[in-house]
Amino acid sequence: MVREDAIAELLGAAGTRASALAREALAAGAATDVWEKVQPTSTTRTLYGRRENSSRRAGQGSVDFEVALRALGAYPGEVLARAQIDDRSRGGHFFEVFLTPDFGRVIACFGVARPKASPASDAPAWSRLDAIVLGTLPEPHEKVAELLEAGVADVPAGLVAGLEKYLATRYWKSFGKYAALVPSFPSPDAAQYLTAALDRGRSDPLFTEPLVAIVEAALAAVRVRP
Repeated sequence: MVREDAIAELLGAAGTRASALAREALAAGAATDVWEKVQPTSTTRTLYGRRENSSRRAGQGSVDFEVALRALGAYPGEVLARAQIDDRSRGGHFFEVFLTPDFGRVIACFGVARPKASPASDAPAWSRLDAIVLGTLPEPHEKVAELLEAGVADVPAGLVAGLEKYLATRYWKSFGKYAALVPSFPSPDAAQYLTAALDRGRSDPLFTEPLVAIVEAALAAVRVRP
């Protein structure tokens, strides 16, 4: 079993706000649970991508949730270790800590507050664009009309942000919803995320043929022609 002082040392080297707060919580005696088994990176990305959405929409406070999702998206390993630190009894956060399987370093760390806390100050607010893109309207043309009617500002930039986020979490369903709107609101900045999705999707069975078609159509719309 990995000792708490070893976890504290790794958190100190991680250099994020959440890791620093988690380390303080350990020093204060917060309850800690180190998981004995590793877990697949791919399912972890998808699971916590969904949880970030739900916690944001519920107005649950967090620290470094977006930062952690990006770090998980960049991590190349197939499995990771996990620890949890519960500092809520002191009015703090419940921390999720993800580590390399050998407990050599912290990959990502974030904390969530009790439900109904104030929204996170370090994460972009859930926007009207997000609500429309991920809402109940089934067809892209309906969403385009709703975005135009609602007067959402800088839709291309919002779509690019969505592509970046869901590429990191590998939550392909949401990635496809943003990609489907790119031809109507093209931005050259989207190309890097669309291209990366096609590359990563080759080895992911959840990256289906219909999604490939959506992403290829979006990429064709934003490619810069000579």
